[in-house]
Amino acid sequence: MKSFSSLSAMVLIPLLGLPLACVPIPPQNLAEVKTNPLPVPAIQKPLSPRSVSSQPQQPSPQTEPPLPPKQVTQPIPSSSPSVAPKKPLASFLELIVPESLAMGETAQLVARVKDATGQLMDAKDYELEWTSSQPTGIGVDAAGRATGKINYGFSDIYVHVVGTTLVTHKIISLVGGSSGGGGGGAAAPPPPPPPVALAPGTPVLTSLSATADFNGSTLTLTGTDFDATAANNTVKFGNTAATVTAATATSLTVTVPAGLSGAQPVTVTVNGKTSAASNFEIKPDITTLSAANGVGGDTLTITGTGYDAGTAANNKVKFGNTQATVTAATATTLTITVPSDAPSGVQNVSVQVGHQTSGIAAFSIKPVITSLSASAGIVGSSLTITGSGFDATPANNTVKFGTITATVTTATPTSLTLAVPANASGLVNVTNTVGGQTNTGTNNFAVRPNILSMSGVTGKVGSSVTLTGTGFDALPANNIVMFGLARGLVTAATGGSLTVNVPNAAGGSQNVTVQVGTQTSNFTIYTIIPEITALNSTAGSSAGKLNLVRREVLTISGTGFDLVTLANNTVKFGGTPVAAFGFSGQDIKVLIPVGLTTGDLPMTVEVFGQTSNSITATVPVVGINLTGGYK
Repeated sequence: MKSFSSLSAMVLIPLLGLPLACVPIPPQNLAEVKTNPLPVPAIQKPLSPRSVSSQPQQPSPQTEPPLPPKQVTQPIPSSSPSVAPKKPLASFLELIVPESLAMGETAQLVARVKDATGQLMDAKDYELEWTSSQPTGIGVDAAGRATGKINYGFSDIYVHVVGTTLVTHKIISLVGGSSGGGGGGAAAPPPPPPPVALAPGTPVLTSLSATADFNGSTLTLTGTDFDATAANNTVKFGNTAATVTAATATSLTVTVPAGLSGAQPVTVTVNGKTSAASNFEIKPDITTLSAANGVGGDTLTITGTGYDAGTAANNKVKFGNTQATVTAATATTLTITVPSDAPSGVQNVSVQVGHQTSGIAAFSIKPVITSLSASAGIVGSSLTITGSGFDATPANNTVKFGTITATVTTATPTSLTLAVPANASGLVNVTNTVGGQTNTGTNNFAVRPNILSMSGVTGKVGSSVTLTGTGFDALPANNIVMFGLARGLVTAATGGSLTVNVPNAAGGSQNVTVQVGTQTSNFTIYTIIPEITALNSTAGSSAGKLNLVRREVLTISGTGFDLVTLANNTVKFGGTPVAAFGFSGQDIKVLIPVGLTTGDLPMTVEVFGQTSNSITATVPVVGINLTGGYK
């Protein structure tokens, strides 16, 4: 290596928490300098150091002057005399450099401070800054020593005492060399005393590898004045000690303790000295849910870490954007009530403690039907379903009447409005499917049949009539069609139409209704016309006409007669009305009056204003007994 005598450097070396450079400082110039305590780790001993000269050496671009014979000190003028010191400072600041150095090489600069008697001072009593007009390659090695490139052409090193106004003072020229070096063969000055290890200072925690993480995660603490033996460092999160798994003088690797939540001040203690705290927040974590799905009002247990065990309300649990009520809490479990107004389908469950929010866990809200606005109704009528777990978007709710899907027109998380679907019939279970979940309750709704029209409004018994409407059963036998008190025979059926034969009901206007299950439709009017199908008497007939014998009983067969109230059936012989006096099965009986006119007479039966077909009968001549005597 090339020796030098005029070699100098301009270096900026922040020494907060590092080994300090060494330059003599007279005590009378430091009496009024304010200082701040700063920890400094043990000094690394340089290889074959040279000491510094007492007078600045003038650089020469042509020659290298000889090395100085000894180390001396030079005063530093005070730049801030008005600032009171914390306590008296050192007398000497010594700067040590390698014995020889070539231009452009990196020198390890080691600093140490002595008092007037030459004893090393406690690092907590001083704090220094270095400054340079042209720093080059400044850095700090793994041992905490300041390094920088030393180049020819710069002759001065400056020092500034922290706590004063930033005014730099030229201290001394940096020189170095080795035996046999140039510069006139001057002898090298004796080396300074070997560095003495300083007592460890207060640890400084400068940064954390993360500001928030889960219990059990690995965290790296960066700073100074840590102990390289892991067990000699006490790291606490609040009042809880963490396990230190690896350590150097400037970094610690720890495991975040279990059972913590919220904000935790992190501190490092070494040899009874504790650093200032750095804030760290525990992230809550969800590992399991006690159920994958449920309904509003269910109790759910969340298992994980990072929960606030002291106050349940400090744990904010949300289903999507809907907050749940936390009823109990430990550091690893939360007991909550599933909110009844939570949206339906799959919801992201999260836990927030302080400023930190956990990851999400999926929970499916099942819809629940609590009531229907009506227990029965016709197709097309409006129905409101009340419950929970519905989706606020109508199309996201599937409501079925049996196998028939209804159209939801409006929706909230607690109610659905829809129209009773066509082709729904009988008692049906209204179900709601949202997000793959279906309610399990049974809510029966009876679809009431509704008659909209009839193919005819009048007719004889036995006529075929088609009813059009809604809510009919596709199975003919499940539809009961009544004409008054008589049931018609349904021969064909769909959900919207019925074909029925008019029963033998009393003539006149009859209320036609359809019953499906327990529900009966509205009614419509159908007029039944009575019909005479046969006349029977003991007088026989002549020329195809029945002979009417006065005072004899005439039996009239037909349909549409009132078989309940005789008085409602009126038999007319020509223009002479005669009331029926008895029944015989489906027939009515009447006594042929005495005063009938001889000859042919049209006979009819009138029921509730409706007149039957006419049949002609013959009244024989008075006195002739058609059976052999006179009447």
